[in-house]
Amino acid sequence: MADITLAVNEGNMNETTWILDSGSSRHLVNDASWLEDAEAHVDSCVQPNGDPLNISMMGTITLRVKACGKEQTVRLVDVYYAANVVHNIISYSKMDRKGYVLAERGGRRVLAAQDGGRVAFDVDLQRTVLVVHASDVKIRAAPSQVIMAVLDSEVTEPAEKSNNVQRGTLEHFHKRLVHLNYDFVEKLARDPSSGIELTDHRRVNCLTCAQGKQARNNRSKKDTGEHSPIDRVGGVICSDLKGPMTPRDRLNNRYMINFVGHYSNYCRVFLTRTKDVYATAVYTKATGTGCGAV
Repeated sequence: MADITLAVNEGNMNETTWILDSGSSRHLVNDASWLEDAEAHVDSCVQPNGDPLNISMMGTITLRVKACGKEQTVRLVDVYYAANVVHNIISYSKMDRKGYVLAERGGRRVLAAQDGGRVAFDVDLQRTVLVVHASDVKIRAAPSQVIMAVLDSEVTEPAEKSNNVQRGTLEHFHKRLVHLNYDFVEKLARDPSSGIELTDHRRVNCLTCAQGKQARNNRSKKDTGEHSPIDRVGGVICSDLKGPMTPRDRLNNRYMINFVGHYSNYCRVFLTRTKDVYATAVYTKATGTGCGAV
């Protein structure tokens, strides 16, 4: 990403603490005056405690942060304003999609480009919570000595090729990567930053994988139970209920319903808010009156 030089109005430089939240899908701010290019945007989402969060505006925001101890300015786009959000939030998942991940540089915890390039900002740990110390900045749109790290687009530049490239056949990396699927090994090798280069793409039959896919141990063809619930040997479907879980997830679910088909080894897990849904799900599975979804 290219650096952009901007002038900064130092009038509003009150430092605030932002939470770097891996559970949030949006950047959130509780002060509408910080938004630039603000526009109306009516929406809502669910907070971790189950309460609704009403969104009324969205825009961009410019923050002065420290990167490896040095001040620089970053711009976040698609920042949503919600009056009742308790903490300002930087969405880690959005940053990850733009190619920025947690890393360590010079003994500091930072959010940096995945390809080893630019550092966006320093990250601190306070009471097991990742936080970013930042100050709201108002742009005056004239040149100055402030470096701008623009985080408003997906990383589209090709990743730099690793200097430490390991070469080998498809079969070699298949075995070295714990018998990883051939397709995935080739997909991995196509990424220049992976440090893998295939010298041969032949898909040799792997004895270990073949043995692992062989039929399971023979079962008795006779029903040893006097009151068998089903005619097909091994065809029993078991279920279980787990919970309550603390804390609730973002959709307010607290219970997990598990179904296991012992004939096919098929397993499915459903999330639910209340315990009574379990009885309905079991009845649906037992009678075949529905798809069994919760």
